[in-house]
Amino acid sequence: MCIRDRSDTLQLYQAHVLKVQIETLRRLKYRPTGGFCFSSLNDPAPAISSSILDHERRPKAAYETVRAACAPVLVVADPLPDDLQRGETVDVDVHVVSDLRHALDFAVVDAVVSWAAGEQRWRFGGAIPADDVVKVGRIRFDVPDAGSRIELDLTLTSGDVTSRNHYTTTIIAP
Repeated sequence: MCIRDRSDTLQLYQAHVLKVQIETLRRLKYRPTGGFCFSSLNDPAPAISSSILDHERRPKAAYETVRAACAPVLVVADPLPDDLQRGETVDVDVHVVSDLRHALDFAVVDAVVSWAAGEQRWRFGGAIPADDVVKVGRIRFDVPDAGSRIELDLTLTSGDVTSRNHYTTTIIAP
C-alpha cells in the first residue's frame, strides 16, 4: 500500500469517526457537553494528522462531514452497526436536532433504507421545538438476503429548512 492510499483511507476513517462523534454529541444536546473543539484545524506542513484542512488550507475528506454535522438543523439516526447479517432485524431511532431559536411548526422526515434489489420507506411528521432534540420515529427492517450494502437516507423538510443525512453499512453472510 502506498502512502497516498494510506492517507486516503485514514481520511475516510477520520470523516466517519467525526460524523459519529459529532452526531452523538449533537443528539445528547448539552448533556453532558455543549460542543467540541479541534486541537488544530489545519496542518502546519505536509502531514497525516487529525486536522481537517491540509497545509495549504485545502479541505480534507472530513471537512465536509464536519460542516454537515454542525448544521443548525440536523436529522440523524442511531449509528448503524459496521456490518449486518442477512435476516437480522435492525431498529434505528431517528432524531432531529435543532439549534434554531424558533420552533419548526411542522417538519417532515423521510427515511429510505435501500439495498441492491429494493427499498423500504418511512415518513414522520410533527413540530420541532426551538433549541431541542426530538426523537421523531423508529425504523425497523430486516436485512435482505441479496446485496452487499445497506444505505439509509434521511431527509427533513420544513418550509425553507432542509437537512439530509446518509449512512451505509455492509451485509455479511451469517
